[in-house]
Amino acid sequence: MKRQILRYTLKVWLSSAAVSPGVAAILQFYNDDGDTSKLNWLPGYPLILFFELVLTSPLWVLFWVFTETTSNFFREDIWVRRVAAATGLAIAFTVCLLDAGTQVLMDDPFFTITLGNCFCIVSGCWYFDVSKPVNQ
Repeated sequence: MKRQILRYTLKVWLSSAAVSPGVAAILQFYNDDGDTSKLNWLPGYPLILFFELVLTSPLWVLFWVFTETTSNFFREDIWVRRVAAATGLAIAFTVCLLDAGTQVLMDDPFFTITLGNCFCIVSGCWYFDVSKPVNQ
């Protein structure tokens, strides 16, 4: 089977960008003991999605290039998924740490969105299929 790394990483990135604000809302909801007043940023979801797509597009290119490069070293798709998940997690976690600095701020919407991205990228790497059957 032929690997479709560009399509694979694009699906992972887009699904992560779309779902991570929702994951962030859940994290904030449980962190604030069910207080919905801290979720006042949710009506701006389309704007958040737009900025997340714009700001993370260079990170997606990095994710794609690294996954494309390393996928040539592995015959089994499971190793490609493992490397993609580790790469995506490392990139997203680095952004998360750069945002947090020296302290973890679960009430910061940007931090919880980047933390949600970590979860969504790893989940997307395992959910989406890295190979596409060759048409006969």
